[in-house]
Amino acid sequence: MNLKLNSTSLIFGAFALIAFLLLVESSIATKKKTNFPPPKVSGYELVSNPSAAFGKTIQIAGTVSEILYKGNSIRFVVYFSGKPVALDSDSDSLISNVQVGSYVSVCGFYLKDRELKANGVPTTMPFILVDAPDCR
Repeated sequence: MNLKLNSTSLIFGAFALIAFLLLVESSIATKKKTNFPPPKVSGYELVSNPSAAFGKTIQIAGTVSEILYKGNSIRFVVYFSGKPVALDSDSDSLISNVQVGSYVSVCGFYLKDRELKANGVPTTMPFILVDAPDCR
């Protein structure tokens, strides 16, 4: 059997080989990457620099000082460095277990600062929407 190789078939073969090698390399590189969870920001970091916390997971742990609302959801206040942080959740476990003086450890997202009444005084504070009643 006599095979004729012309320049077009050589170029096509070389292109196919390069494409195959790039595909294999990219799949190996993808498998080597590990997915890390997004960085968590503490309550202390939140009150000192709220804009740096925007779009990141906030990990809040502390003692509940005041409950602002309790019904189909719960809104409560935890203090960090003397500054209040409002947390809002519709988690059944938080609604039934959170009370003034109880310790909470939750994760959520910083939405924006809101003016809410803390101890009867209108106060602007970071507002966190609780995503998970536990931070795992």
